[in-house]
Amino acid sequence: MSFQPPSNTEATLSGAASSDLPQTPVNVTTATTDAGAAAPRALGVEAAQPTATHTLFNLKRKGKRSRSSTFSTAFSKDGTEKDSTVLSIDTTPSKHLESDTLDPKSSRKRQKRQKEAIYKRLFRQNRHSQRLQGLSEPDRPISVDNPSIFACFMDSSPSAMLRALVPRLPLVGKTLAWHALGLSQTSPYWDLKTELLITMIRSFVALPDPEPLSKAQHVSLKDPGIKGRMWVSKNVVPAPTGPETRQYVIEAIDSLITGEKFDWVKPDLPAASGEWTGYRANVPKDAPELNISEEYKYKKMLEEIGSASPLTVYYIHGGAMYLMDPASHRPTCARIAKETNGRVFSFRYRLAPQHPFPSALMDCFLGYLFLLYPPPGSLHEPIDPKNIVICGDSAGGNLSAALIALILTIQKLHPSGITHNGQVVPLPLPSGIGLNSPWVDTTHCLPSVVTNKDFDYLPSPSIYPSGGPIFPKCDIWPPNPPRKAIYVEDKLRLHPFVNPMIFEGWAGAPPVLVMCGQELLADECKFFAKILHSRGVTVQFEEYEAMPHCFAQLMDWVPVTAKCFKTWSGFIKDAVNGDVKESRARKTAAKSLEETEIALEEVSPYTFEEIVERMKGSLEHGNDFHKMGAQLAKL
Repeated sequence: MSFQPPSNTEATLSGAASSDLPQTPVNVTTATTDAGAAAPRALGVEAAQPTATHTLFNLKRKGKRSRSSTFSTAFSKDGTEKDSTVLSIDTTPSKHLESDTLDPKSSRKRQKRQKEAIYKRLFRQNRHSQRLQGLSEPDRPISVDNPSIFACFMDSSPSAMLRALVPRLPLVGKTLAWHALGLSQTSPYWDLKTELLITMIRSFVALPDPEPLSKAQHVSLKDPGIKGRMWVSKNVVPAPTGPETRQYVIEAIDSLITGEKFDWVKPDLPAASGEWTGYRANVPKDAPELNISEEYKYKKMLEEIGSASPLTVYYIHGGAMYLMDPASHRPTCARIAKETNGRVFSFRYRLAPQHPFPSALMDCFLGYLFLLYPPPGSLHEPIDPKNIVICGDSAGGNLSAALIALILTIQKLHPSGITHNGQVVPLPLPSGIGLNSPWVDTTHCLPSVVTNKDFDYLPSPSIYPSGGPIFPKCDIWPPNPPRKAIYVEDKLRLHPFVNPMIFEGWAGAPPVLVMCGQELLADECKFFAKILHSRGVTVQFEEYEAMPHCFAQLMDWVPVTAKCFKTWSGFIKDAVNGDVKESRARKTAAKSLEETEIALEEVSPYTFEEIVERMKGSLEHGNDFHKMGAQLAKL
């Protein structure tokens, strides 16, 4: 699509409506089997028994349970049950009963202390249980007890977590009851743990009055450290030696602007950084990082992979363009590395609002050239593009798709090659693109941003006023010069590199995998797959019933997560081997995992022209457009 800036258009603050935050679940159950393994349970309600313990909920599970929950606790009086765990409150007649009757004030104080003790047990991590698990932990690096995930939406210190979670206990109780009685819309599709997780995340991120951007960004950038089954080698990506690399990006952006030309902020291209990530086998899940050089870590990672696997994943993390970095996505990258038997280069790009478009895209372009043409002193040798697959989630999916669109545009402008670091080199495409819940429409113009809100934790535009969320003034917002969108200045809101689903030059692109849940971004993911297919690109599209945004990076206990990662890693391996030959689309059921084939031409009802008009309408009318569009969709 050739781009013309909207006239007399008021843009909404799109970044806030796509706060893609992988979070840590609040797990209020644990069970211990004879072998010491926790097992999943189904919620039931028992009547009060004339015993020392009044049982509120009996949480029985079948089968083996994931031990990756952050808040695994026991609620019984002594915590020694072998076959079940009971959420209970001790109502045993106390030896203080007589004195409490005489002194009600003392009784109230004692009850308060008992409640505080219950709360502390409820939200305390069961560290002793984790120590006992050792190597018996399921052999998978992804884990929701990575503190960086929970820190993405709140302060992760124990006291702050307790202060934030205790007021939400009524919400936890309501969620438990509605799920047990089958009254929630999601209870046919989700287990109790998933219901609690998504409800709690939503209570933190879907706020009509959002937190200051600087606070959210600061918390999301806390490094949780490196431990367990992953190799991480940190690398600097030097700035290019000449101005040409930066100029190619600027030229490509300008080439897609039609009509009257206008000026826009053109950022510099400084040095960047990234992390080589690999799977570290045969160590405990809490094994400390080795105190060795980054170079030696990289060598140890390659030794574990083996020389027979040249597969390389270039991973671009999500975070609504203003949150998170490679540290928050280490478990995801380690799992991809394990399942593909390859290495992952997780790239750190500059974040908005301090660095608006095209800063992040320019950085990602530099990172890709770094893999192809490493400067002297780099740890890796030049990588054949046939062995590279670019992957990203959410905002990282946007940047991954935009990077391919950028490369295709530069190839047309400079078919004989480019100049990089003083040398004329070709600009090849990678072997494939694997996208998980990609955010390819920053205007949120399609109905699923409202109609799918019950299955997602992302904040729907419908919770905000017409002009979008109003962020408090802070060190990084509002910017200077002022603008309405977090990621991009207002004149470029409809540029195809900002919204890859309206890029028209996809012919010649490598195979693409698009995965999404029944989430806010579902409609744009579907249209993106359809438009790629119509442009002759080999596309594999997967929709997962009733699943929220980036669910596989949050919920490692549900079977559909294993299927999602299997699809993701399988596509990566097939792309490197040249085995992705046919397009397909299918939908996977939440519990049965039954697959239903869909015609790619039918995954989205919209035409390209309708999408463009909807995007313009979204910018002009703000959230009133979203609400109106949702009502029309229901009709």
